[in-house]
Amino acid sequence: MKCDVLLVDMADYEKMSAAYSKQFLHSRPARITYVVAGLPLGARVEMNCIAAATKKR
Repeated sequence: MKCDVLLVDMADYEKMSAAYSKQFLHSRPARITYVVAGLPLGARVEMNCIAAATKKR
């Protein structure tokens, strides 16, 4: 339903966006991207996603 993306460097946006598109092929959640000063353990990208499960009919 919604993903928050944290990037250490906006130069990584295109690569992150391509990976995001491959992961969510059909129904992409809303996304907000922020640039932050740093992330734990030297990470360059962090994603927080909230989703809902639905039953297939």
